[in-house]
Amino acid sequence: METLADNAVSSQKYRAIRIQSIRKALGLSRQQFHKLFGIPIGTLQHWENVNDTCGLSEKGARKLSEALRTWHIRINPEWLLHGLGAKPILPAKFQTLPSTSAASRDLNSTIEKELTYFYKLHNDAIDIAMPDDSMSPNLLENDHLAGIKHLGADMCLTIGKDCIVVTQDNDMLVRLVCAGDVPGLYTLKARNFQTQAQKPILYDIKLLSAAPIMWIRRIP
Repeated sequence: METLADNAVSSQKYRAIRIQSIRKALGLSRQQFHKLFGIPIGTLQHWENVNDTCGLSEKGARKLSEALRTWHIRINPEWLLHGLGAKPILPAKFQTLPSTSAASRDLNSTIEKELTYFYKLHNDAIDIAMPDDSMSPNLLENDHLAGIKHLGADMCLTIGKDCIVVTQDNDMLVRLVCAGDVPGLYTLKARNFQTQAQKPILYDIKLLSAAPIMWIRRIP
């Protein structure tokens, strides 16, 4: 059996580190983690971003704990949030993992290296793997995207642009940002009118950040 090191720190930085340690101890990529546990890739990236000022919430910790429990992996939400309580104990070997080709592994490794460098260059960087078809044909599902967050009044500069947005409810989406009917609020629109994504248009939404997309990598 393997145990994960405890870290009794409640900041988002250490919450992100704890979640990363779980995923890596299981030997899973973000895509594999998503397929097994149903956690959206964008949400997982949001939680694992050590520079994110919001990150994992109590609701998110409960959701992750419940998802892991379906595979008999017991992790207390309090440990995820604060490093408190019993330390997680994970199986030494995690079976039935989706297989990935050597080419896919190499490409994913390249993408992770580029993103690491992107974050070093930009303090307010944010990234996401496109979770659905809401922005096709410009952006396809599973495209890797990154940008630099605009905050506060500067978010008005993102109007008319495709952005990675974080809503007041800490949902991370990729949408066209439009001016809302209420000053300081924004309307978010999908570009694909036939998308299967839920809530393709959101009206008068308060945003925590909006990042125009400036880096795109596509997996063939």
